[in-house]
Amino acid sequence: MAKSKLTLQEQLDQLRTDFEAAKQLVVNYINSHPPSSPLPVEANDPNDPRLFKMPEGDLDSASFRDYLIHQAFIVCEHREPYEGDWVYWRAKMPELISRGFEIDMTDYCWKKLIGWQSTGADRPTYGPYRPPYDGHV
Repeated sequence: MAKSKLTLQEQLDQLRTDFEAAKQLVVNYINSHPPSSPLPVEANDPNDPRLFKMPEGDLDSASFRDYLIHQAFIVCEHREPYEGDWVYWRAKMPELISRGFEIDMTDYCWKKLIGWQSTGADRPTYGPYRPPYDGHV
């Protein structure tokens, strides 16, 4: 039996459902994996380097990768990731993780998430790679 094509509205509804499910995975991960080093209470400076250390976790875990994406947007943009952010970074993560292992730089994907080597409109608002930056963390 042939599958019927989904209408545009049905496709949008499915995307929203998938997005909500992914957000719930992140919330579940965050709730079940407290940070290994909680953010210092006195870190009132949005560019405090302690906020930009890569969280510890398993890069093979989809929920941990979602957690990284979420945290990067929280610390670098002070906002939740948009649907387009999720789509882009989820697709990009396997390539970034693989490249990090190739060059023996396990935090490569994290650095890319927080704006390392970004240009133009992709430059982060906060953090070590906001404009202007000196290239060091």
